[in-house]
Amino acid sequence: MKPLAYCPQCSEEVDFDTRIETETTELDGHLYSYETKRAYCRTCGSAASYLPYLEEAGNAFGDAVRSEQGIVTLAVVRDLPKRYGIGKRPLSRLLGWGELTYSRFVDGAIPSKEYSDRIQHLYGDAQAYYSCLKGGRGRISEHAYNKSKRAVERILDKEYPGYTKVQEVAYFFMSLANGDLTNSALNKLIYYAHGFSYRFLPQPLIQQRPKAWTYGPVYGQVWHDFENICREELATEDLADESPFSCEEEDYLIAVYSAFGRYSGSVLSDITHTETPWLAARERGAAQPDEPSDEPIDLKEMSDYFKAIAANAHMASPRDISRYARSKAKEIR
Repeated sequence: MKPLAYCPQCSEEVDFDTRIETETTELDGHLYSYETKRAYCRTCGSAASYLPYLEEAGNAFGDAVRSEQGIVTLAVVRDLPKRYGIGKRPLSRLLGWGELTYSRFVDGAIPSKEYSDRIQHLYGDAQAYYSCLKGGRGRISEHAYNKSKRAVERILDKEYPGYTKVQEVAYFFMSLANGDLTNSALNKLIYYAHGFSYRFLPQPLIQQRPKAWTYGPVYGQVWHDFENICREELATEDLADESPFSCEEEDYLIAVYSAFGRYSGSVLSDITHTETPWLAARERGAAQPDEPSDEPIDLKEMSDYFKAIAANAHMASPRDISRYARSKAKEIR
């Protein structure tokens, strides 16, 4: 059916033409300019009323106010729940807001700068939303949590291949440590779990390449995700009933933690500085000793190195990894 607009001059619904115009509206002493679509009657040429254009004009005015005040756009507010597969009410609870707060924002209410910044940050940073979802799990239903978790993991696995697995390993180690791990130590534990998996697991535990940062190998998204995360929540998160790992993988990760978890992040960093994969990546990136570098560590070099270490040390099981950890810790003292 062809859309019609109401023409006050003709006192009936009419065919209309559309024009793009700039409109200016005053609010609290400020003038806001924005583009709108206007309908004009084809019979008499007068302005006509077409509801979709009126709604668009209202949204455009709202976005002009938001832009002037540095507030998130209505389009982003409405798209965030779709992006992460979560309803408006569960999202409000996840963020620690009143249950209807996000619904009001979707309906056009303008959020405060604090709420706006939070929405904008989570929309643009799927890693940050993933951490928020993990930390706020107890505030929403299991169904809502699992649905949103699947949605954000699909996004993250496109942006960072293997992201989900790296996160799962990180949370497993934090659970073993009752949350008492520095970011540096956590990243080195993931690195060693990754490296020795080439020898002790049927398939490599992780597919993502770590970066050769100044203080040793780092999985960048883990570093940023765990930089400000609540350690109390990590310590109490129970992974036992829904472990993403096989029994073989769990035993292996426990062995890696037993071998390296006793050492500080600085000690583990010093150990990695003696190992070929990190040294080769730093050389490829022409990085000076204290110079930052995002050069990735080559996975084949990791595989070759850790397989050779295991073979030369006659490691028969993951429990033997502790011998390597002890010898390297002594070596750097």
